[in-house]
Amino acid sequence: MNNNKIIKFFLVINLLIFISGYFIGFKKPFWIDEIVSINYGSDFSFLSLNEIFTQDPHSPFFYFLLFLGQKILEVFSDGDTFNLYYLRLINILGFIPIYYSYLLIKRKSDRINLDINIFILLLISSNYFFHYVLDLRMYFLLLSFSLLVNVINLIDTVENENKIIFLLSSIFLSMLHVYGLTISMSILVFRLIKNTYLKDTKKRNLNVIFIIALLSIFVFFYFPSIFNDENMKMFRWIKNSLWYYRIFIEWTFPTLVLIFSAGTVLFINFKKKIFIKENIKEFFQSNFFHETISLAAPAIILMMVVLTISFLFIPIVHYRNLIVIYPNLVLFASILSIFLIDSKKYKIFFSIFLIFVTLININFYFKNMIKTHENIEWVVKKTFTKNCAYIPVYFNDNSSDKLSPLLDDIINMYSKYKRPILSLTELNVNKYKEIEKINKFCKIHIFSFHTRNFEKNLDYLTNKNNLKVKIIYAPNVMIKSSKAGAIGYLNQESLK
Repeated sequence: MNNNKIIKFFLVINLLIFISGYFIGFKKPFWIDEIVSINYGSDFSFLSLNEIFTQDPHSPFFYFLLFLGQKILEVFSDGDTFNLYYLRLINILGFIPIYYSYLLIKRKSDRINLDINIFILLLISSNYFFHYVLDLRMYFLLLSFSLLVNVINLIDTVENENKIIFLLSSIFLSMLHVYGLTISMSILVFRLIKNTYLKDTKKRNLNVIFIIALLSIFVFFYFPSIFNDENMKMFRWIKNSLWYYRIFIEWTFPTLVLIFSAGTVLFINFKKKIFIKENIKEFFQSNFFHETISLAAPAIILMMVVLTISFLFIPIVHYRNLIVIYPNLVLFASILSIFLIDSKKYKIFFSIFLIFVTLININFYFKNMIKTHENIEWVVKKTFTKNCAYIPVYFNDNSSDKLSPLLDDIINMYSKYKRPILSLTELNVNKYKEIEKINKFCKIHIFSFHTRNFEKNLDYLTNKNNLKVKIIYAPNVMIKSSKAGAIGYLNQESLK
């Protein structure tokens, strides 16, 4: 069996893993950001134009898509009730640009030399693909359209046969997320520099027109939010942290491993020829060099821009946003692999790598696909029970989360029982003693969705009031260390 057949075999296995995870995880509990997105979509038609553009730091375009999705689901449902999980089907739109990217690569095989099977395998072998295809946020669409604009750039058809597709995709990206705007602008800046150097006036002028069009999108979609103080305060939770880059590496690990290992093998094989003058000149004239520059330059420009803003003004680097440069890595790794794939002596290399990728997908990305960021369903069902009806419960609130107005909607989603909800900062032990006498079968006194500052807040309250609190963290969450979702109850002894 040659390398191509081995790769196709493992590609089928990993596609089956992905499809299985999709159906298993389709109705996993929503997490906070998804519920906030649904709420923004539901309220879309009731907001003024100013409120539409300032209700959230992100562009309102994705919330408009959710609004349309809810209206479509209402048409096919009985009355006003429908299963909110079907809103996740919005992400299927992302497979359109992915499929078109695939067709472009196949059609333009004379301009781009990569292995299409490795390309598909690496694209799906990431948390950016496995997790975000079921996440009710804009990131999967951001990934898919970022792939398309990068492929059009790679096959060098931005200014000719695919110019309309590129412009429309760039506009779509720019309306989705500011990082979508940034990757599109980065490609255009690279091409502007390239076409200026080549003295191609026609292409250069088209680059300028496209840049002006995207800058108009930036002004219209993002200026209202930028000049809104409340929105800018919401960025305070983002810090310049190396942790974000660690997560990025974890989520793109198979692709990075192939780039490093294939690059190392190629260097060892050609190290004697690399520094020969004629070979250096030939390298800079090769398709491989131009492909590398076409993929690397936009990613470098993007990172220079966002890092400059992050260190001089306000931190904006987050592992979620870096999804827009993941296609660059996938395409580059697929190009590198072509140098090794036709040689029988690398059969063991590819076999080991493919087994490694499959194990990563099963043991890491698949599990994250079927688990949730925050197990809100578990927290609500444990907290809002028949035994606890009308007994006050204290919510660990963080003002930056803006969750208090949404609590009723969140509770109604997973429980039919009601409880008065008070802020954790309002906890009064003396009053709670009297309330507890009404129903001693209600054990849950405190709940939290985000566990940010939860332990810190409880430590302060327990020390201040001489209390004992037991915390139980939600199961089936993506990252156990995040402790995403928790309930707590005051030991009866501390209330005596």
